[in-house]
Amino acid sequence: MTEQLGQAQVAVERQTEVKRDFLRPDEWWTRSYTAELWRVPVDEVDDMAAQRGVEIYRYTPRAGAMSSPGTSVAVYDPGRAHDVAEELRSERAAG
Repeated sequence: MTEQLGQAQVAVERQTEVKRDFLRPDEWWTRSYTAELWRVPVDEVDDMAAQRGVEIYRYTPRAGAMSSPGTSVAVYDPGRAHDVAEELRSERAAG
């Protein structure tokens, strides 16, 4: 859109609204979804989340609590994870 309107000297601004009152943990984002959003390998998500201040919540899903009680899942704060995705997009665009 910027390419099309930029020639006409029209200012273009992109705004994104993110719902920030997520319940834990069902509405938080999984490691694989966060990796896809950030365009990084899944095994880099935890380190990037720690470096960029994304809160991680670890829990044992109810479905696995009986059959695999030691198995936990990490999920990520979607509000901050979204902000990091925007930061990464800007960093990549800048070069």
